[in-house]
Amino acid sequence: MPGWANHLTEKTRVLLHIIPLIELRQGDARVAPSLRHYDGLALALKVFDLIVDHMGLDREIDKALVLKTLSPMLSSMDAAEGLAPDIKAHEAMTDRVLAALRNDAEARRPFAHSYQDFEDDGRALRRTLEFRLVSDEFHPSGGTTLRLSNEAVNLYLRALELDIEDAQAAAEAVVQSQLARGKFDEAAESARVAHLQSVRYQEKLDRILRDTQRDVRRVDWKDAVPRLLDDARDHISTRLRTEETIIQAARDRLEMLPDEQTRSHVTLVYDLSCKCRLRHTELHQRLMQARNVFLEAHERQALAGHMVTRAPEIYADIFRPLMAASKAASGDILSHSAPLFIGAQASPGTSLKSLVLWMLKPKRPPTAPDILIEQASLAEIASEAPRFPEALMAEIRAILKGLPSPTTLSALLAELKTRNLSVESRQLLALMALEQFASDATEGGPVEVARSPGRFIESDEFAGDELKIAPRNEVLS
Repeated sequence: MPGWANHLTEKTRVLLHIIPLIELRQGDARVAPSLRHYDGLALALKVFDLIVDHMGLDREIDKALVLKTLSPMLSSMDAAEGLAPDIKAHEAMTDRVLAALRNDAEARRPFAHSYQDFEDDGRALRRTLEFRLVSDEFHPSGGTTLRLSNEAVNLYLRALELDIEDAQAAAEAVVQSQLARGKFDEAAESARVAHLQSVRYQEKLDRILRDTQRDVRRVDWKDAVPRLLDDARDHISTRLRTEETIIQAARDRLEMLPDEQTRSHVTLVYDLSCKCRLRHTELHQRLMQARNVFLEAHERQALAGHMVTRAPEIYADIFRPLMAASKAASGDILSHSAPLFIGAQASPGTSLKSLVLWMLKPKRPPTAPDILIEQASLAEIASEAPRFPEALMAEIRAILKGLPSPTTLSALLAELKTRNLSVESRQLLALMALEQFASDATEGGPVEVARSPGRFIESDEFAGDELKIAPRNEVLS
């Protein structure tokens, strides 16, 4: 429409990518007081830098490595507030930053933000942009590793509006210009950016080949990929020529520069350009074999069965609804689905051949035990420590001897509780009553004890049949 150009829409989409980082920064004031002095935005950019520096390397970027890298920064922020470093607070802040970058609040789905756009005829409409910043991917060693999306790498390199190919060509052109004008420190930083773009371009092509090997239907080998491979070969050829020019220019500069610090910048440009050239040479070989990858994957997957419907998302489609269901409903679901997760196991059968072979084996000589067992020397203990103090036992005996009339165990327990005697005293009273009730009790005890049929002890501390307790010479009815 008049007054609105397409590049303004692209700029809008570019700016939307920083919303998760802005929300992370704004959330610093709403977290627990122990975490409010940490800067989430600075930590997020350090996570970007860590992942970018390890792109192309055979090392996993997991939470442990992120925590180890962020710990010096977190300790410095603690020291600035006069606080001692707290590893638990460091772990909590690391979890918060990673959760914000992976969009854990939405089950790690892509970020989705709407924006205003205009059609050519002037109609206004709302569109939605979906993107990721950091995601978990499987590592060849078997674990998971953190990866930056193309949008996050562009955000980190301040080149969100450029494609990978254009960004790499621009970075190498900047390196050439800065070398020619003698801005060697800036050329070193630009060479680093160019190297990162080459790593990123390699991952873009490797991802296409990996997706092809997993499922050829996920990649458009009819139009998009052949066109991309042709463009990639032209792009790599151009990059190799440009990198050779940069290498030669850096080599010439090294021969003329006397300053050691300046030579270190130019040496870094030279080393990074050599790495880019080596990477592009290897990438060219992969491009030459790309069509064979497609043909082999197509042949292998031609007769493979494919799912008719989309596989469910474990957390959003299964775990969350199951946790929100009632206990009865979830139990019914699990009782029916649990056998599906346990593979079928054949019952062991008797094999006559195996039995005969086992019986024909030569007898093995007995082996001496590796550990000598020594007989323990047992000693008799003259006396054992009593469970209750003697003074307490004497006090309970006096209470039983002083009973004026028959009563019940429940009444005696309630009386002791009313007199604020200890729990041990009530336990001892119950034990003494049971001792007198036992058939083998010692004759001449302080009281007579009998069972009260059909009644139970009325106490919140004891349970069982009620007992009637009377002085020794009285007869219990």
